[in-house]
Amino acid sequence: MNTSSIKPFPSHGALALLEEEASQLAGQLRAGDNTAISRQYQYYRFIGTKRKDIPTDMPPDPSLAPAIVAREYGFRDWPTLIFFSEEMNRPGSPVHAFETAVDAIISGDEQVLAELLQASPELTRIRSQRVHQATLLHYTAANGVENYRQKTPSNIVSIARVLLLAGVEVDAPLMDGGNGTTLGEVATSIHPARRGVQLELMELLLDAGAAVDGLPNGWQPMMAALANGRPEAAAVLADRGSYMTVVAASGLGREELVRSFFTSGGEYIPTKEKIFHVPEEPEKQLMRAFMYACIYGHTAVAAWLIERGVDPGVQDDDGYTGLHWAGHGGHVELVKFLLSRRVPLELKNCYGGTVLGQVLWSAANNAGGWGGNEPDADYPLIATLLIEAGAFVWPGTLDWWRSEKGVKAGVRERMEEVLRRHGEIS
Repeated sequence: MNTSSIKPFPSHGALALLEEEASQLAGQLRAGDNTAISRQYQYYRFIGTKRKDIPTDMPPDPSLAPAIVAREYGFRDWPTLIFFSEEMNRPGSPVHAFETAVDAIISGDEQVLAELLQASPELTRIRSQRVHQATLLHYTAANGVENYRQKTPSNIVSIARVLLLAGVEVDAPLMDGGNGTTLGEVATSIHPARRGVQLELMELLLDAGAAVDGLPNGWQPMMAALANGRPEAAAVLADRGSYMTVVAASGLGREELVRSFFTSGGEYIPTKEKIFHVPEEPEKQLMRAFMYACIYGHTAVAAWLIERGVDPGVQDDDGYTGLHWAGHGGHVELVKFLLSRRVPLELKNCYGGTVLGQVLWSAANNAGGWGGNEPDADYPLIATLLIEAGAFVWPGTLDWWRSEKGVKAGVRERMEEVLRRHGEIS
């Protein structure tokens, strides 16, 4: 389930409040309330029902109200929620001790955590009652657990060390979300990255024996890191021996390694193992490698793959071209290179955005700095390059640009000048 949607559990009179919430929701469903029906729809999504299998004219079902409320608080069903509520009212219970330990972890209270572990050694084996069934160590990743608890204190490495020394299992998987280990969750988490402790925390886990490629049938942490905009984390895993593919090598910009996937005659040697986010078909492996080179701004790798037959105008499964990604990432030199290869400018991604449209959106949303993107991306310059190469400026673009809120100082004025200079007059 989407852990970002889990609601904080009420601290006082919880069971009575939850019963009242379920009763109100049942009444709203009986009345055909649209918001309540939307909650019912989300419930089906929570339990893994595919969108195509949920009828658009889904009838409201008041009997589902308790189950819906339970899922919204992160529990598998209503009886589990009731059990959790009752146990939280027993200060000496394992559930209460576990939740108290979680609070100590996310607040950085190393002393309280150590005292809890000493008093209740079994906490190293206990899992959360919520659907993800996280261990205490998972909470150090600030990822894959309830959103409101995704916090990284400055001493999280010391907190994790306390847990590991107490005997918590380093590779215990989350029970919901692809068998993610703590290492994988850390490698893809924005919170420790922003705090500046992500790489140190990963090194601690690896030194404690964490599997660099994750668990069998789970997702590979290195490719997951690249797929989530964490190239520095992916590089750590690569250096620690993670299984490499041409896709990962391209995303990391390791040109010599990319070349090693080709014979002396230029024939690609495809990856046959099943790796997360790496397609099975050889041609699709190369296409995705090219996209990752473009996402992370590796011009030499992109050029090498084009020389080996990758179409520079190929679109990925979401309709993005390499030029879309290069523009989004603010990679000016790569944009210039792809324009020199006459990449089509008006192909649209799954959101209906051309390359110029993508660049304008990225500029309006301050997208620079995500993963491999340049933190000070010069979007006005990239827009100029695209327009001078023939990109069409749709009527009304200037009005749209003016209406966007929160654009970085200086970018708004420069982009407006670009649009004016190239004929988009309002």
